[in-house]
Amino acid sequence: MFRFRRRRRAPAQEAAAHVDARWDRLFVTSWSLDQWGMWRANGWFAELADDAEPTTLGDTVLEALRRSKGLVKATDEPLAPVFRAAGVKTWGQYLQGLCSVTVARRYGRISIRPQRNLGARQGLTELPDERRELVDPTAEALGAAVHDALMRAISHGESATSEAVGAPASFGYKRRWLAVRSEDPGAVANALALEDMRPATWRDGIERNEDDLLVFVTPPIDGWTLALIDSAIAEPDLAELSRAFGEAQLFGTHRVPEYHEWQRWVDGSPVRRYCWIGDRGEIPFDQGEPAAAEAGIDRSSDLDRDWDELEFADEETVLEVAREWSVDPSTLDARTDLPDEGLIGRRGRT
Repeated sequence: MFRFRRRRRAPAQEAAAHVDARWDRLFVTSWSLDQWGMWRANGWFAELADDAEPTTLGDTVLEALRRSKGLVKATDEPLAPVFRAAGVKTWGQYLQGLCSVTVARRYGRISIRPQRNLGARQGLTELPDERRELVDPTAEALGAAVHDALMRAISHGESATSEAVGAPASFGYKRRWLAVRSEDPGAVANALALEDMRPATWRDGIERNEDDLLVFVTPPIDGWTLALIDSAIAEPDLAELSRAFGEAQLFGTHRVPEYHEWQRWVDGSPVRRYCWIGDRGEIPFDQGEPAAAEAGIDRSSDLDRDWDELEFADEETVLEVAREWSVDPSTLDARTDLPDEGLIGRRGRT
């Protein structure tokens, strides 16, 4: 997702669109501002062949710009219709082989901005030296300029296909994971009763966890092994895991329902358990001594106060607690000292 100047409302004559070239197809999407001043796909898109005539492409881009008006409601997956048309499920998959151009209009002036593909972890970034501007172009001229911009984006290479295959990848947002005090991923996988286990790179393991509900067990990280799990998978037995390995922790966060959870168990007993679900306005459990990273977060006993005065947990709180207790998984892509592969498997017996 890209950003223009941050503001509440767009001038009436400002509009934006993306043209994405992916294999033999072009996806033209219309973008609008949300209530926070962020540009988001607004649901309108068109699919063309990659060799579409310049006039056809230009007309489609102009239609996308016409559709870019008003405020759009912020959604969790604004590009979901495009993903379905492209036959993918995630942003990371969509980026594979992708070249993209942003087209922005302000009054009669249209700017065409090729993007560089930096892969799933860093996304798209503008190539400022390749930016071009047109004034009231015809559909044919606009289509030809967009085709040219896509070629210039390709010439800068596609980092999505050249990332180190086994490079560590970060995760944490909109995820649930375990941290087990162990340097033996195989033992952790066996304790989770995983079946059909096989080695997996970080990128493959993280994507398969999201798409196929498989469990990804990381290589050891500073004395800990992490396991990406999913809410659809049977709840892990933290008491048993902590008895087997000495300590086991569970973290979970998802910004849409405002679900944020952390638990720490040692030798079979809970040391700290906390969960806030903003959608329901509930703290289902709040037991034990809070972590230092929880400073300022309100407890279950505070919910009878004026909520305007309360401070609730968010996804950053979860990562801060993880950093304090064991490993912050949102920082792993910066590590160069970790093994290339972990394990992936399906949760079998419970």
